[in-house]
Amino acid sequence: FIEGHDERSVLSSAREDLGGWANNLLKEGYRIQPINLLETKIIPDNTKILVIASPTGDYFTNEVEIILNYIDDGGNLLWLHDPGSLHKLDKLAEKLSIEFRQGVIIDTVGQEIGVKDPTIAFITKSLYRTHPITKDFDFVTLFPIAGAIDIEESKLWTTRPILNTGKHTWNETGELKGEIEFNADTETQGPFILGLSMERDIEKEEDDKLINKSQRILVIGDGDFLSNGYFSNNGNGELGGRMINWLSNDDDFILIPSKTVMDAQLKTPFIILGILGVGFLFLIPIILTTVGVFIQFRRKKQ
Repeated sequence: FIEGHDERSVLSSAREDLGGWANNLLKEGYRIQPINLLETKIIPDNTKILVIASPTGDYFTNEVEIILNYIDDGGNLLWLHDPGSLHKLDKLAEKLSIEFRQGVIIDTVGQEIGVKDPTIAFITKSLYRTHPITKDFDFVTLFPIAGAIDIEESKLWTTRPILNTGKHTWNETGELKGEIEFNADTETQGPFILGLSMERDIEKEEDDKLINKSQRILVIGDGDFLSNGYFSNNGNGELGGRMINWLSNDDDFILIPSKTVMDAQLKTPFIILGILGVGFLFLIPIILTTVGVFIQFRRKKQ
């Protein structure tokens, strides 16, 4: 996980950070390491997956070059991008032949189930595209303040959408204040691509031998869905786990559900607690006293 540009932290429990999801990955056996490219100057050779998690600060030119070299060398990547600035990662988007649209996806379907915030995109079973990550995946996933991704023609990558929005969504380019309405003159209606995968086969030298390697990359137009505030909602955490398993070239492990403990606390209603309290304080002592008196009475009678 790259750090140093105010990315979402894997070590923090703050609502916007990724500590909860990272903890789940640790339980599944993954090793997580934050990395500051200005300090290390390189990405370690044993890096299985590099994660760029919604930076809010600009990257330096040498950091971008390190990332591009990692991609050229066949490294796997998960890029979580929130709508807005690319923070000097334009060359990375260019290398991947993608473009992030300016604006935020508006989804009104949530209002039908009581969710008033139209900036939360709902992805249901019919909106998952055919892919190993989404195979037999029936959960609804939520993507707050997400952006659309456009695929450009590429001879280098095999690119496939994996997450789509519905036809009822639109790309809002105006201010997110007051009542938000679709403007047909300046805004585009869905469906949009919210997440996509890229693959290519490359030759890589390992131990003085050339081997064929399958390189895998995922780009998602949102980072909130895996944040502490949202990863435990519906299927968000499960989808995040499937993404990491696919990027690890472990397709068989994708279909094994992650064992996420959503809430291990016993929540007892106040009325029940009151009844239990009365029972322990009054009823049980009365019953024990009554039994004792009865036994003593029987003994005297004998």
